[in-house]
Amino acid sequence: MFKSVVVAFTCLSTMACLAQNPEPTVGFKKGDYALSGSVNFFSSNTENSFFDEELEGSDTKNNQYSFNPAAHHFITDHIVLGIEGMLGESSQEWNERRESTNDFWQIGTFGSYYFTPQKKFSFLATLGVNYGGNEYSSTFLDEDGMVLYNNRGDSESISVSLSAGLNYFISSHFALRARLGGLSYSTTTSDNYYTNQDNETTKSEEKSNRFNFNTGLDHISVGLLYRI
Repeated sequence: MFKSVVVAFTCLSTMACLAQNPEPTVGFKKGDYALSGSVNFFSSNTENSFFDEELEGSDTKNNQYSFNPAAHHFITDHIVLGIEGMLGESSQEWNERRESTNDFWQIGTFGSYYFTPQKKFSFLATLGVNYGGNEYSSTFLDEDGMVLYNNRGDSESISVSLSAGLNYFISSHFALRARLGGLSYSTTTSDNYYTNQDNETTKSEEKSNRFNFNTGLDHISVGLLYRI
């Protein structure tokens, strides 16, 4: 986590410090199109010091990756409309006796306002609406490797978000982008299935509403943009 914070802070500092003397060959104008994307990867291995009666103390392994593409079209010099998506997977493992996987996706539309679009460096504000879902499964094994129980399920969600961002051109066509945390509201419905060692399955349904306000450096994502 500390390394991620340092990398994010370094990227933002570099973008801000180099944002001087704008060139006429960079920036955006009405009618421009652009493509952007980011690839995120996270991996950790944590030694648990607490005693767990079921896991008997264990190491926890976490892996997660996601790909986030987007397409942009400037309808004015300052306003851009676009579509974006996300595809990813995460996995966790505890002491080789319990493991879980989660496949998730998202697609949506957004509108952004660039404060200084014809300069190398610009702040922007983005309002987005997204629809997404995920499928997960979790399996718990006993000491002999037999399945004690299995959890699986899927969910769908609709979210609205308002976030801030930065854009810095490193050439006439390529720019670095950083999206900061912000406000978001989401509503999620899910179906969950629990299967015990006797192969008996119980189903439950859930619905939740969540409001988030994220401003920490761990919610910053950095990507690359190409102006067509």
